[in-house]
This record gives sequence, C-alpha cells and structure tokens, in this order.
Amino acid sequence: DIDVIHFLEIEYFAFFIILPIIKFKKKPVVVLIHTGNFNFSSNNPILGLYKFISKYLVKTILNNVSIIIVHSDVIKKSLIDSLNLKIKNIHKIHITNYGTEPIVVMPNRQESLKILGLQRIKKKIVLFFGNVRMDKGIFELLKLNHFNRMDNYILLIAGKLTGIDKDKFYKLIEENSNIIFHEGFIDENKIKHYYNVAEYLILPYHNYFISASGPLTLSLTYRTPVICSQAKHIKNFVEKYNIGLSFDLYNENSFRDTIEYALKTEKENYYNNFDEAIIGNTWQDMVNSLIQIYNTLL
Repeated sequence: DIDVIHFLEIEYFAFFIILPIIKFKKKPVVVLIHTGNFNFSSNNPILGLYKFISKYLVKTILNNVSIIIVHSDVIKKSLIDSLNLKIKNIHKIHITNYGTEPIVVMPNRQESLKILGLQRIKKKIVLFFGNVRMDKGIFELLKLNHFNRMDNYILLIAGKLTGIDKDKFYKLIEENSNIIFHEGFIDENKIKHYYNVAEYLILPYHNYFISASGPLTLSLTYRTPVICSQAKHIKNFVEKYNIGLSFDLYNENSFRDTIEYALKTEKENYYNNFDEAIIGNTWQDMVNSLIQIYNTLL
C-alpha cells in the first residue's frame, strides 16, 4: 500500500483523465508544477487554446489534490495571480528548489572540444542548451546576434527544435556566420562537454517565461556562468547567487554590451559563487524537502 501519490510535471490533460482514479484511491495527492504562467497569450491559436484549457485544468487539479509544489516564490506568486486562487488553495502550495547534481570535476577543455567535433574552434563559446522553443527567445537571440555582427565568439546551439517555424530558424542560422547548431536530443554523456567548452550559458527567455529551467540548474553542476534575460524567475536566481549577468532581450545595445563585458570576464571568477550556490540545490536537497512536505500529510 502507498501513502502518497506524487505526479512529477505530467501533462495537465493526462492528469484530468486519471483524476477519477485519484478520487477513487482516496490517498493524499501531491503535484509538482514547473511553470506558473497561465496568462500567456499567443498568436498561435492552438497554443493559446492549450494554455486556456490548461488554466482550467490546473484550477480543477488544485481542488482535488492535497499539495502542489513549485520551484520558487516567483512561480508561486504567478500561479496565484494568473489563476486567481482562493485562500484554501493558496495554502496548498509549497516551494522546493529544482534539483541538480553536485558539482563535478570537469575534463580538459580540449578533450571536450574534440568529443563535440569543435577542436578547430579558437574563439570563446556562448552556449544555448536544451529544447529550442519560441518562449525561450531563440528568434530574438538570432536576430540580436545578426544585428550586432559580433565575431569575437561562437554561438553554439545544442538541442531539439520544438514547436517553432523550422524554415525561419534555418534561414536565421544561415544569416549568422558565428553560429554552430547541434540539432537533436543531446546524449546525457555529452552534456558536461557542452558546458565545459562554453564560456557562458545564455538564457534569452521571454519575460513571460515563468518556469524552472533545467539548463540553469545544470550550470551549477558544471560551474558555467549565465547570461540571462529579464525573465523574473531566471534573473532572480542568477542575481541571488551572483553566477552571471542579465540583459534586456528587447534592446540591441543591452545585448551587445552584456556580451562584450562577459567575454572579458573569465568564468573562473564565478567558481566560488557556484560553490555556495550548489548548497541547498542538489537532488538530495530536493528529496529532503519533499520528505518534509510528505510528513505533513501522514
């Protein structure tokens, strides 16, 4: 017999289908939600409809679960505001950090370059890592990169194209001479090598992006400083631990000035900050936090 049913970021439609089963089981139910942005609007009618329905489903979920978990105060506030939650449901929301592995010893950078087929690259590398999506500001990043015509670094994009206009994406790639694109799902064994070759990880997410970020937490494990946009959850995290810089995604000068300043700063200057930032943010720390939450149900 089980004590707690815990769903880790499943699709809301799937949750709606199994909701009757949960009611029948009559067990405490915990749901973890990575995003708190349900006011998002889109020119894409399908995406807009999905968000609209998701908003309704999440409110239904909150009425039928014991606890909902999010990854920051920013996400919690956005969830409350966008869903206009009642006090009885606000009390169900708990916060736990989004976990990552402890800091690892990295291989020689030249070895990582060779493994990734980048051994001929002599310039500094700025990395965009993970799913390549519109809400992550990929088109804005490519346009800013092209507008500023900066040739003192390589923009390395590694990840799978998800829900974007591929023809438009490839056209922008062709217009930028300093971009390398490694398309597809990245093998887990290669992740550390991408972070190892990068001087900075760039997160140009739109300001409406209110969600936990896997690439961001991985930056702690691999001690890779971050250049991020004004997306509130991401920016707050970067500034809290002083592990990078932020820029205005909608301002060409801000992007250029931040990149130029960053490339003059050695990544090793941030290492001590990562040693402090990792405290409380590992998977084990997250598990310990979840156990404390579960204990309130038993």
